Amino acid sequence: MKALALSLSLAAAASAQPFHEENFDQPGDYQGWTVNGRQMIFPGGADGGNFMGVPYLDFWGITLANDAAPELLGDLTRHGGDDLALLCYVRVARLDNFFGEPMDPSTRPLVLQLFDDGDPNNPADDVSVFFVGEGCPRQSEEWQSRYFVIPTYNQEELPSGWGGTGDEDPTTFEPRLPPGRTYGSVIRNVDRVQVTTLQPGYFYAPSFWEAGFDSVGLYHPGPRCDPDYNQDGNVDQDDVAYLVHVVAGGDNPTDRNPDYSKDGNVDQQDIEWLINTVGGGDCP
Repeated sequence: MKALALSLSLAAAASAQPFHEENFDQPGDYQGWTVNGRQMIFPGGADGGNFMGVPYLDFWGITLANDAAPELLGDLTRHGGDDLALLCYVRVARLDNFFGEPMDPSTRPLVLQLFDDGDPNNPADDVSVFFVGEGCPRQSEEWQSRYFVIPTYNQEELPSGWGGTGDEDPTTFEPRLPPGRTYGSVIRNVDRVQVTTLQPGYFYAPSFWEAGFDSVGLYHPGPRCDPDYNQDGNVDQDDVAYLVHVVAGGDNPTDRNPDYSKDGNVDQQDIEWLINTVGGGDCP
């Protein structure tokens, strides 16, 4: 049943073959993946095979990372489409504090982080963009999927929900991208990818983790129809007005692709299709 559930979940997450996929069942270099810098393989993965993880040891957090798989690195916009999806499965068998007392892993959100290291001879110019996702599964739960969408539509500003590192706000002391580095510049020059419990801007005490990851994949998300252009939770004439404004050359604060008709052009046809959908018609 786990294998069936995994297959259904992957099918729902992607409408095409993955650009990259690793289930840790075949011995080798595992396409560059590590967990906390190691390649330790254990039985009992999400699909009934193996998984990569760490035994019950003292760690600041857990981090699934890759700096070698070509599909995950470089210019992510080359894959085409408006966005990409990174899917993985995670399980936390044990999480205790330093005194051996059980902790709730769901309070530790998983963060997708994409790094642009800039000049390889200057570590000081390393930057990243990151998205804070759901918390880890609780200790009582089996394998759970975690799904991250990476916008690749032409944009330089940070998409909604994304943050940056490499600089610090002098007032709030929160991390931010430094001048001259943008969301677009990072996703066009990705050197490292990681899914981690170590959220930028936070400090962590060492804890005892026994955890792992399985079935990692990079995909185009499945077909979507989201006419809520202003992202207010309603599908109505306000969305049409929003798209009319963007098509006319106005700003686009929700970072949605205005090519609603998916014909490669941003024009009156996108507005007509959206009016049709808002009125109860089909998606383009």
